[in-house]
Amino acid sequence: MIDDESVKYLKENCPKPGRSYTIPKIHKQGHPGRPIVSSNSHPTERISQFVKYHLQPLVTKLPSHIKDTTHFLNKLNNIDQLPNGILLVTLDVTSLYTNIPHKDDIQACSDFLDRRTNPTI
Repeated sequence: MIDDESVKYLKENCPKPGRSYTIPKIHKQGHPGRPIVSSNSHPTERISQFVKYHLQPLVTKLPSHIKDTTHFLNKLNNIDQLPNGILLVTLDVTSLYTNIPHKDDIQACSDFLDRRTNPTI
């Protein structure tokens, strides 16, 4: 159950539609644009913040969690020797979030939320 104070926070008082624009990738040939969708004051902005607030502590405890490049490099430095047959690779992901199966994503979030020691929400 969500308390009244949280409900009040989740409601945007002066909602605005999302705004779309592009930022040129000046380091690439032809300067293609990186699409950006701004959701400042969008009706779902505070809901997203609320979900992030409750999921973030769980995500950081996952063994697969990597915060940023420095965190990744530190993890690599802590490996004495890679086992035989291990190959390190890198790849560029396109449209990651649009390719996540929503049903599986919702189920995973639900499972992790159910494991909390303090399930207040």
